[in-house]
Amino acid sequence: LKLGPGTVFNQSFSATSPRLFFNGATFNQNGMIEKTGAGDDASIGGNFFASSSWLQIKNSGTGNLIFGTVNPDVFSGSTEIYNNSPAAEIRIADGSFGNIISGNVTFDNGTSAAPSSRSIHICNTGSLSVSGAIRLNNFGSAGIFFGENGGNTTFTNSSNIGSFGFVDGTLQWSNVTSDQVNNIWYMAGTASLKLGPGTVFNQSFSATSPSLFLNGATFNSINLLEKNGTVNDISDGNNIFNTAADIRNSGTGSLLLANLTTDTYNNSISLTNLSTGNIDLAYTQDISVKNNMILNLANPITSGTNGGSVVFDGTGLQTITKTGSSNPIFNRLKMNKSVGALNLNSPISIGIQLNFTNGIINSSATNFCNFNDNSGHLNVSNTSHVNGPVSKTGNDAFIYPVGKSGKYQPIAISAPSLVTDVFTGEYFFANSNGLYPHSSKVASLVALSFCDYWILDRTLGTSNVNVSLSWNNNNCGGVASLTNIGVARWSSLLSQWQDHGNGGTTGTTSNGTVTTSAAVTSFSPFALSSHLGPLPIELLSFNAKLNSHNTVDLNWSTASETNNDFFTVEKTIDGNEFYEVGKIDGAGNSNSILNYSTLDETPFEGLSYYRLKQTDFDGKFSYSELAPIILNSSNEFTFNIFPNPFNGTDINLEITGKIGQIIKISFTDILGREIISKSQILDNNGNNILKFVPEIQLEAGVYFVNVYSDEIRISKPLLVK
Repeated sequence: LKLGPGTVFNQSFSATSPRLFFNGATFNQNGMIEKTGAGDDASIGGNFFASSSWLQIKNSGTGNLIFGTVNPDVFSGSTEIYNNSPAAEIRIADGSFGNIISGNVTFDNGTSAAPSSRSIHICNTGSLSVSGAIRLNNFGSAGIFFGENGGNTTFTNSSNIGSFGFVDGTLQWSNVTSDQVNNIWYMAGTASLKLGPGTVFNQSFSATSPSLFLNGATFNSINLLEKNGTVNDISDGNNIFNTAADIRNSGTGSLLLANLTTDTYNNSISLTNLSTGNIDLAYTQDISVKNNMILNLANPITSGTNGGSVVFDGTGLQTITKTGSSNPIFNRLKMNKSVGALNLNSPISIGIQLNFTNGIINSSATNFCNFNDNSGHLNVSNTSHVNGPVSKTGNDAFIYPVGKSGKYQPIAISAPSLVTDVFTGEYFFANSNGLYPHSSKVASLVALSFCDYWILDRTLGTSNVNVSLSWNNNNCGGVASLTNIGVARWSSLLSQWQDHGNGGTTGTTSNGTVTTSAAVTSFSPFALSSHLGPLPIELLSFNAKLNSHNTVDLNWSTASETNNDFFTVEKTIDGNEFYEVGKIDGAGNSNSILNYSTLDETPFEGLSYYRLKQTDFDGKFSYSELAPIILNSSNEFTFNIFPNPFNGTDINLEITGKIGQIIKISFTDILGREIISKSQILDNNGNNILKFVPEIQLEAGVYFVNVYSDEIRISKPLLVK
């Protein structure tokens, strides 16, 4: 039976035929049309199903029934398309472009269990626009498939997908663009939902399915995706979440994502695990997380079980926050943040490896990063480490990837005895003297580091381990001698620093480590120490004093000197960045008291610190303790710099002083070379904002802005990025 071209049905119509072709007919009234035979029937198309019509089209034969291979069809009425074939397909919009569904269409792939070959294919190739309502029912192990071979289906914002009758088989949603509002899908039994490739959701979307596959979908609005079945589902990947993603697993099977291609989460991601099934975001491939991660876990979830990494690479502050009784396990986690940090609002565990490519992880005593047994890390640096406590579980030696204030400074332990042992370490870029007085120490300790210390605790277990501490010339400086460096530990029982010796060193005096001479049995604060031995100088005193000209007199004395090349006086505001004030030659060798002095003509305003660096002829060096100075500027004169750091456009100085006051302003580099200089008479009631545009491009680094008058002399640092 061939209907069309040019055929019009204005009355009800019923037909049954072994072969059936729709080649350009118009249906204005109700009808029932059925194909019963073998052979594939490929219709040319060009049919119009009017809004006044109700039509039932059924395939109960063994051959395929195919619509719209050349010309588009328009479904404006109520149409029910049933596939009751034992082994055939129905194909809609199969190759033609411009097909339309503006009415109500039901696609029903059987009402009882069916063989796997019975299926419905919609817009396999070609194009289809849906502004009406469709319903999808499937009973059988095959399913209903959209856009398998590149056909494009568009759902407008007036379209509607009604109640689902999916209890088995697959709904494949490929190359679909959906502007439909309030998509809510629920699939039951053993049904499977496959989203992508080429699918775009521009409106809110919610789907629950026993099996769920994300194979290349883009989500531009709120979405909720839930798996509730018993089998493991491996998704291809290539999904993009531009809005908040809500992914849930309430089944016992695992949801394994990004098997072939990376997924990208541009907004926050929420993972909810209500049963024993895993949610693995990065099953095989690395995935990109650019915003916050929220975890609602009744049971643990593990990512990267087949080699993938969860990569945090957003351009702002990111967080990991967990509710529920279980902690997440990241088999592989990668930090790749050029801006902002990753804050842990909950504990996390590293199963295999943490790759510190770029960016800081901020942890706390309750929300820490734990490394499981046999796990490790790589690429730790000043720009990428953990700022806060790190715990290690297991019986393997471990270097803690800890730092503070942009300075990576590890502490390490030898292998504990048991896989259940837990040790927790943290680095502090601060002088330990305030909390643990350096004056209280055993006789064999000459001095302790005034720059930094570590806290290492035995959190669980009874194992004793050797402890290694580190130094770095670019952080707190090097050490004077590998022979005399050692490890000291504060005993809370004795309120005294104990000497744990030098069991061996690595590296050089500029960058290296020292290990305790024996296993440590008690754990608490640790610091680098120096021991009795030949010292390059015997420093009697080092003093900094503010004089009446608001400059700083710097004086020091030595009782003896051995191989002493020169002294360098340095100053700092925050204890992190030190700037050279001046360099004075040493005496080389001396057994008599020698006095030295220099002057800082441009001290920092407010509280600052000075230290003395002594350097030998062979390049070894050591530091004195810090000497504080407070410079309070006149109440009648202040100045501020903005923007600071400098953003590459204008430098602005906000200056408050006396009307008519003559000041000189100069910009100098870290070596004291003058870059900009000008004089200014203050007006505007003494309040002035001066703008400077550098004539040359300032290279990245630290510069000083100096303001002089007969009464004041103030210097402030300017950071150029």
